[in-house]
Amino acid sequence: MGINKVPDQTVPDQARENDHGESKERINNIASKFRESGSNVTSKVIFTHNRRDTIDRVTKEGECNVILVPNHAGRMEWILVPLRGNTNIDRISDFVADLTTDELRRVTLLHVTDSESDQEGKPLLTEARQKLVDKGVDEQFIETDLITSHEVVETITEQAKNYDTIVIGGTEPSLLDRVFGDIPHRISQETGCPVFIIPPETKS
Repeated sequence: MGINKVPDQTVPDQARENDHGESKERINNIASKFRESGSNVTSKVIFTHNRRDTIDRVTKEGECNVILVPNHAGRMEWILVPLRGNTNIDRISDFVADLTTDELRRVTLLHVTDSESDQEGKPLLTEARQKLVDKGVDEQFIETDLITSHEVVETITEQAKNYDTIVIGGTEPSLLDRVFGDIPHRISQETGCPVFIIPPETKS
């Protein structure tokens, strides 16, 4: 999905006409690579005044399980999984287990806390590690890292520079915050790694 934010004074249909199909061509070029690998792909380009509402709506309508902030992706040998809480841990573990291949070198489960009295981090990492093992990931490739820092975003971003793939759980209130928010955006920009965002399960 390609989203082009349109200025408030511009009608979306006019912006689409002025684009002359360039955005659609870019998205189609990306989609073709997935089709070549045998994937079933639906692509679209949306011109909108409100990216936040558009991302939420399209993701819910498409029942998307994963959102990708794309970058160059080579071998996925070193995977970093920053964790904030266990509300989304099953979906994250499922995806990481599916993502791992014979080329895997390491999966690091990371929790960064700004409090030395944090009681959540160690049990969270232990639980996540066991879930990966239960799903078939070789435990010799799984590491856990608990870091105390008052600069949580900066610490995660710095750690991410040592990896080639990032998987991060999404939280409410908005998918826009998860996709273009501080952590995913900064990791994507500063590392050049693909960032996979796992939205929480939609409540019916």
